[in-house]
Formats: sequence, structure tokens, C-alpha cells
Amino acid sequence: MTKHPRRAAVIGAGLCGLTCAHDLAQVGWDVQVFDKSRGLGGRLAVKRLSDLGNVDLGAQFMTANTAAFVKLLAAAAAKGRVAPWQGSVAYLTAKGREDARKQVRWVGVPSMNSWLADLWSRQAVRFKERVESCDRLADGRWVINHKHDRLYDVLILAMPPAQAADLARGTSLEAPLRSVPMTPCWAGLALFERPLSVDFVAAFIRGGKLDWIANNQTK
Repeated sequence: MTKHPRRAAVIGAGLCGLTCAHDLAQVGWDVQVFDKSRGLGGRLAVKRLSDLGNVDLGAQFMTANTAAFVKLLAAAAAKGRVAPWQGSVAYLTAKGREDARKQVRWVGVPSMNSWLADLWSRQAVRFKERVESCDRLADGRWVINHKHDRLYDVLILAMPPAQAADLARGTSLEAPLRSVPMTPCWAGLALFERPLSVDFVAAFIRGGKLDWIANNQTK
């Protein structure tokens, strides 16, 4: 008899969740990914505007410091999905401008989340489906949103701790998840009537109300 593959439910279609889904599928698991939004990426958030195209409002770039991630980005670069961000990145301080540390900063082409489809197909994600309950049965399997037509052997919560804590309510995981401090990061988009006269594509701000500024059209 053919043995059925084990089933996993991954909640969250960001980089972490899609990597989990991809790696499990590579070794024969049957994986279903859920996400409450309508696109891939999570914190690689992208806003699509009719007059401007794609605007990255989440992570602005990626650096690769492990062999596995270097290999992953190299494969994406070979397909034209990512590319090094060309141009100078600076530190802006009270004393003036300094060049930021030299390193390869990767950006998605044409947007930060473009390359994620190579990790996991959009057709294999249940978008706009908010997971409100995860119930474990007596046999150890999981039910998502009280739908007993499909059971999962493993549940992976690939989401911020506060959201994961809501789904882990009443379990031993709830308290540790709620103890993780989270600080919000606000992102904004500014439009200018004419090109700015600066000699950098992005800058880390040292002091003041902002932490980071970037020219999205240089990506």
C-alpha cells in the first residue's frame, strides 16, 4: 500500500513560512499555507500604485550571511528575480554624511517579494483566509478553523509572536509568546515634484525621528 505523506499547515506566507513550506515539500510532505492577506511576502510588504508601480513598504533590502541563503539568492539572481542594489548607502549623523559599511544589499526585481514565488507557488496558498482557531484532536492532529475535512499532522505558526499567542491561547506556548517585546515600525511614502539632489540611494539616520530613508525608484 502507498503511504500517504504527512500533512503540515503553515500559517503565514512570509519568507519564514514559505521557506518552511518549501523545505517540507522537498522531503515529501503535503503542505498547505494560509495567509490573511492577498499576496506573498509578510514583512516584505509591497504596495502597488497605479502611477508609480511597486513601492516597497516592508524590508528594503536583504543581506546574505549564511551559505544556504547565499545559494538561495544566487539561484533567484540567475532567474532575474533579485539583484544587487546599485548605488551608495550612507549614514546621516549630526556631523554630516558617512558611507555605510560596504556589503551586497539584495533587492527583489521588480519588487521585494517577487522572488518568493520560486520558493512556493501562489496557487498553493489560501489567501485572504484568516486563521482564527487551531484545535488539536485526541490523536495529535490539527484542525484549522473548525474544518474537519482536512487534518494536519504538524502546525507551524510563521507569524509575529503576538498573533501566534492568540492562536496558542490556553497552551503552554501562550505565555512565552506574549513575553516577546515587539516595537512597531512605521513606513511612509513621500512624492516629490522633482528629483532630489542627493548622492546616495538610501541612508540610515542616526538621531531624530526617522531611522531610514530610501529612493524606491533606484531599485
